[in-house]
Amino acid sequence: MNKIYDKLTDTFDNKLIAKILTDHIVNLQKIPSYTRNYYWTKKFWAVADLFQESLKKHPKTLNVLEVGCDNGSNIFIFNTIFKNKKQFNFYGLDINIASMYLGNIIKKNFSNKNIHFLASDASNLAINSESIDVLISREVLEHLPKPEMALKEFNRVLKIGGSLIITTPNADNIFVRFKNYFKSIKSSLTNNNTQSTQKSGISSDLIKAEIGEGYGHISVKSINEWKSLLKTDGYKIQKVIRGSVIIGGSKWDRRRVLFGFLLAIESILDNLPLFRNFSEDVIILAKKT
Repeated sequence: MNKIYDKLTDTFDNKLIAKILTDHIVNLQKIPSYTRNYYWTKKFWAVADLFQESLKKHPKTLNVLEVGCDNGSNIFIFNTIFKNKKQFNFYGLDINIASMYLGNIIKKNFSNKNIHFLASDASNLAINSESIDVLISREVLEHLPKPEMALKEFNRVLKIGGSLIITTPNADNIFVRFKNYFKSIKSSLTNNNTQSTQKSGISSDLIKAEIGEGYGHISVKSINEWKSLLKTDGYKIQKVIRGSVIIGGSKWDRRRVLFGFLLAIESILDNLPLFRNFSEDVIILAKKT
């Protein structure tokens, strides 16, 4: 790690950026979790499928904006796999200046003149009104104290009829609710003290912790709550897709038989709308009306 940092420090004057890039490279070198990779891959292709579906409704040259794009990796992939479908101008925005710096380095290396990066807040986008055909926001809204402000800002920059694709954790995840139900019972028995619970019998604190408050998730909502917010802010819901049954990780990597069983039922659950809540995440396609 020190050798990587020393080399980057010689290249970049800003030591903070060199440190961030070092951490990024080291993380890429870590042994991956195959179950966690499945979780992200399933969600990536769900977004890609919705993106391809939205292309049919827009002109030959599209302005595509990704809010919270990190270093722009998804933009570079989309620019490659969809290059024969339409002509694109991709705009990547993230509040992290170092991520934008890294994105511009990658862009320069690949000579992608149709890709642009800019540091910007999701609730105050540095983009002209009604200039975007498709807006993608992955794993962003749950980090915002007032996600409805971001949705209104997304609406401002989208053209009439423009497409919005969002991914976010699902607060109504059945597996998390069952898990926390038994946690709350165990906690009650241990403390010999009945704690206040919701009608479902699940501690709201446990729900928040399990769904990911530790990851900075402060606005985790149910599918119906997101649909209501979107409709209020001037969107028409076109499609709702479930994510993976589990997030994955080292614990699931050790349970190969159980994970194999979950994979077997995933395709069945995907085709049954009533089972959308058997999912860690939700992916929504909406249109600005």
